[in-house]
Amino acid sequence: MSIMQKIICAGLLFIITISTGIWLNSSGRPLNALIFNIHKLTAVAAVIFTAVLIRGLLKNAEIRTFILALIIISILLVLVLFVSGALMSTGKPVSGILVAVHGAATVFTVIAASAAVVLLTLGRR
Repeated sequence: MSIMQKIICAGLLFIITISTGIWLNSSGRPLNALIFNIHKLTAVAAVIFTAVLIRGLLKNAEIRTFILALIIISILLVLVLFVSGALMSTGKPVSGILVAVHGAATVFTVIAASAAVVLLTLGRR
């Protein structure tokens, strides 16, 4: 699989994860088990696939402090996403702040991880 195919695959996994998250949010309580499980599994797949992609790109690229910072930020944001997602799935009433944190962390994770992949890809040339 070429680098571009891996990037597209990771992007599609993020799109599916975000789409199912929006669908899950709009479907109300109690959470639809099928949508919830698709969301969780695609989220885990997106994180693993992107981590493997970045690891492969790191082998052939010069590591700069900015890229390392983006990777660390992405990892921390993924942890925020997993924790906030777990808290929202407990069945208890969900705070608007928690939903906002989960949404913002999603946006910033996509930005940071995408920027890291792009910069690492450009560094390979």
